[in-house]
Amino acid sequence: MIARRFSAFAYIILVLPTLPALHADVTLRYKTESKLNPALPAVMAGAMNGSPLTAPQESVLRLKNGKGFSSAPGYNSITDFTTQEITLLDASTSHYAKIKASELGGQVAGAMPKMPAEIGGMMASMKADVSPSRLTGRSAVIQGVDTEEREIVVSISGPVLPNMAPGPMVRVVMQMWTAKSGEVLRVPAIRELTGYSLWSWATMNPIAGMAEMMKQLPGLSTTLEPMMSEMQKGTTMLRMHTDMFMPGMAAILQQMPGAGAGFDANAPLMQMDQEAVELSSAPVPDSVFQIPEGFHETPAADLFKGVFGKSQAAAKP
Repeated sequence: MIARRFSAFAYIILVLPTLPALHADVTLRYKTESKLNPALPAVMAGAMNGSPLTAPQESVLRLKNGKGFSSAPGYNSITDFTTQEITLLDASTSHYAKIKASELGGQVAGAMPKMPAEIGGMMASMKADVSPSRLTGRSAVIQGVDTEEREIVVSISGPVLPNMAPGPMVRVVMQMWTAKSGEVLRVPAIRELTGYSLWSWATMNPIAGMAEMMKQLPGLSTTLEPMMSEMQKGTTMLRMHTDMFMPGMAAILQQMPGAGAGFDANAPLMQMDQEAVELSSAPVPDSVFQIPEGFHETPAADLFKGVFGKSQAAAKP
C-alpha cells in the first residue's frame, strides 16, 4: 500500500508539472446494461429482470477547476479535490450531507444493513483470488480514443458441498478497454481524467475507504486491494464487459425439470456491459457543482441509511 501511494506521488511530481493545471472542463458519461442467460428458468429470470440489478443505468462524471460531480445509483456527489470534502446529494428527499473523503468508507459501512449471522458465517468460509491483469492484444477506438483491452479474472471458492462439481463457486471475467498511454498527451479530456485520478489516489486513498465497506463482506474483503491495484494499471476506462459464471448454480439448474435441456453450464449466468457514450471537453456549468436550491443538510449516516433502505425496498419484490 505504502509503495503504491509513493509511486503515485512520484508520478505526480515528475509528470503533472509537464501538463496543464487541472482546470479544464471534462464530461465522461457511461451507459450500463446487464442481461441474463436466456436459458434461465422463467421464475428466476422474471424475478431478476424486475430488480435494480438488471435495469439499464447511466452515470456521469464532470470535472472543472479542481471539482468533480458524479452520479451513482441512489445519490450524486460533488468532490472538492483541494479540500478533500465530498457533498452527497439525495435528489429523492432533497437532502445533502458533507463529509471528508477519509470518513466516507466508515460512514457507508456503518449504514449498511447488517448481514444475518448464518449468511455471514457462510461468506467467511469463502476464499477469493484475483488474477494479475493481462493485455489481450485487442484494441479499439472508443469516443475517438485509442484503447487496449486488459482482462482480470476473480474466482471465489467456498466449502465443498454434496453433488457439486469441483472448482470455484463464482468466476467473474472482466475485460476493460483503457486509453493507451500515448493518448494521455494527445487527448485533453484523457489528460485531465488521468491527472485527477492520480491526484485522488495519492491524496484521498480511496482503497482505505472501500476496505471499510468490504469488512461487511467477510471472505471477499481480500479481493479489493489486488483488484483495484490491477484496475489502476490502466488509464481511463472507456469500456468494460463482465461475464459472471456460477458453476454450482448451473449444476443445480441442469437438474431442474425443463431447465437442463437448454442450459449451457459453460455459459455466463449474467453479462454486464459498460461503455462511454460521451467524452467531451465542452464547458461544464458552474451550477453543476453547487447544492441545488431547496436541499436541506442532514447527517451523512442518515442519508446513507435512507439510500440503503430504498435499495432494499426496490429489490424486495
